[in-house]
Amino acid sequence: MSTKVSILVVGNISESLNLIIDTLTKAGYQVRLADSGALALASVAANPPELILLEIRMPDMDGFELLRRLKGGDFSREIPVLLISAAIEVEERVKGFKFGAADFIPKPVQTEELLLRVQTHLELSQLNIRLESRSVELMHANEHLEMEMMVRLRAEATLLESEEQFRTLVEAAPVSIFIQTNKRFAYVNPATVALFGAATEHELLGKPVIERFHPEFRGLVEARIRRLNKERLAAGAAEELCYKMDGSPLYLEISAVPFIYNGVDSALVFAADITERKTAEESRRKLEQQLLNTQKLESLGVLAGGIAHDFNNILMAVMGNASLALMRLGANSPAVENLQQIEQAADKAAKLAQQMLAYSGKGKFVVEAVDLSQL
Repeated sequence: MSTKVSILVVGNISESLNLIIDTLTKAGYQVRLADSGALALASVAANPPELILLEIRMPDMDGFELLRRLKGGDFSREIPVLLISAAIEVEERVKGFKFGAADFIPKPVQTEELLLRVQTHLELSQLNIRLESRSVELMHANEHLEMEMMVRLRAEATLLESEEQFRTLVEAAPVSIFIQTNKRFAYVNPATVALFGAATEHELLGKPVIERFHPEFRGLVEARIRRLNKERLAAGAAEELCYKMDGSPLYLEISAVPFIYNGVDSALVFAADITERKTAEESRRKLEQQLLNTQKLESLGVLAGGIAHDFNNILMAVMGNASLALMRLGANSPAVENLQQIEQAADKAAKLAQQMLAYSGKGKFVVEAVDLSQL
């Protein structure tokens, strides 16, 4: 990468922390270390990183307090913070997310998992930045354009006395403008024809406006049209899902004002294409859902591992006592067979516990050849 992504690692110098720093550095990231909360705050203030990896337990200031301060700062509030801990309880997770943590990285650190989580949150952060920037640009552009168009139209309307002069002004506008009369398209400018993908204006003129809207939005649109036509009230900007002439979806931000067209109460409607912004929002939502599913699976693994570990300890006690009892009893004792069955059952249960530990990442699976005819 031409410009290296900056990552701040905060925590006590240790073997696991050195592994994190080495792994990220080899992956091409620019990594810097802060071994205390005070140094971390100063480092962020001087040169904000794009991602922070933060150990929960530190001597001068615990990770939760540092996280709270980072999320309270103007220059660090939007920086994603990943918490690092050897044992992450449910209460700690809730507390971390409450203070603004983006994710947790368990110890011992798995390098592939570390790189995947770091890359995911960097991509999510960049997507948020681009989305917010694009949203602000579109909002300002739309406000500026609407204000400019409204000023132009109102100023020109007082000067222009003929419909032809007014039509020339609207047709030259770069944004979609159309007139709705009796719930139908009475006039569309060229930008509207292009927006809906019509070949000519005649494909829209005279057609019900409601047909261009998704069924879920038609009730709201009907109410807006009624307020415009009957109550003569302006309709503020609203996001609507529409359809082009070929049936493809189109997200629009629509506003309208009451208007008189050919002597009939109508509405002058302004439409801006926000499909790109809505697509970006949906991409972000899917990425966040994917991350949430990963966290749920990880929590399930931690729970299964804890149960299997405790259960395995109990089984060891059962097997040990059964073995001691067999040693003390004679071979002809009637209890020998029962104790042997206890040992066999405990051994099977121990193997099951080992499988649960392997599932949770704290054990391993045994792969061996099996004669299916003997199962």
